[in-house]
Amino acid sequence: MVRLCVLNLVVAGASEAHADEAAEVVTEIAAHHPARAILLIADPTAGAGIAADLSLQCVIAAGAGQACVETVRLRIGGDAALHLRSVVPPLLLPDVPTHLWLHGPAPLDQALDADTLELCERVVVDSEAYDDARATLRRLAVTPPRSDGSLPLSDLAWIRTRPWREQLARAFDPPTHRALLGGVARIDLVTDDGARTPPGALLLAGWLLSRLRRDGSGTAPQVDIAPGGPGSRGRTGALRRLTLHCSSAGGQGTVSIERQGEALRTSVEIDGGAEPVRAVPVEEPRLADLVGAALQETRGDAVFSDALRAAAALP
Repeated sequence: MVRLCVLNLVVAGASEAHADEAAEVVTEIAAHHPARAILLIADPTAGAGIAADLSLQCVIAAGAGQACVETVRLRIGGDAALHLRSVVPPLLLPDVPTHLWLHGPAPLDQALDADTLELCERVVVDSEAYDDARATLRRLAVTPPRSDGSLPLSDLAWIRTRPWREQLARAFDPPTHRALLGGVARIDLVTDDGARTPPGALLLAGWLLSRLRRDGSGTAPQVDIAPGGPGSRGRTGALRRLTLHCSSAGGQGTVSIERQGEALRTSVEIDGGAEPVRAVPVEEPRLADLVGAALQETRGDAVFSDALRAAAALP
């Protein structure tokens, strides 16, 4: 049997539970991303030492034959937990890219320092896992770019907003609607995560600000993010409703997208006339789908980089 490995996946988990969940994800995505997975549970307050578990799991994937995943689980305590840069490299397979996945609220400073970024092709985070979304996005926004200017970073919270971005883009497909894009005066976002501002709302607002004012001219739209009541983190970016208020030579109108049940409903009103509502079913993405999408990115995402910087600058 020929064994294939296309990447090293280093997972920094915040706990044993995060490592267990990451191991399930790695096995699930093995058909498309056969990897050597290194699961790290680092605790500098624990007793000094390194304990390791090794395993090889093979699964039969429909249409893809047998796929195997090598898993190394490391429990690191004491000072070594602060110097993972010297612990991990000897375990990596040569000549394949290395990705670092921060699963759970793992500390960002060590993962995003220059030495770690030199080792990894990409760092995958989920800003939804951190309590302070604004502080988290500001920290991510100062991640040093690569020599080509690209940002070696993927955020699962950004991937969760994809259905919202797709539906909003489709709302402006008709030529009669495009004229409104030049006159977006206000962006209203209603969240579904209680009083907490979810990173998905900030990133969606940052995306709109960066796309609508790409040339730096004109006045930036006003952004208002308001809580809409209790909700649950992670549900399609923890967003409930997005509304653009537009005023331009092409007329006045609103474009609104609202999540109702398992669907996103898009409504457009121009000069007092309401158009038929379009509803598109949307499923809550599974963690394996999100991580798999992040691993498919092979280069920097300039749109995400612009959205992240704009979101980090929001008051």
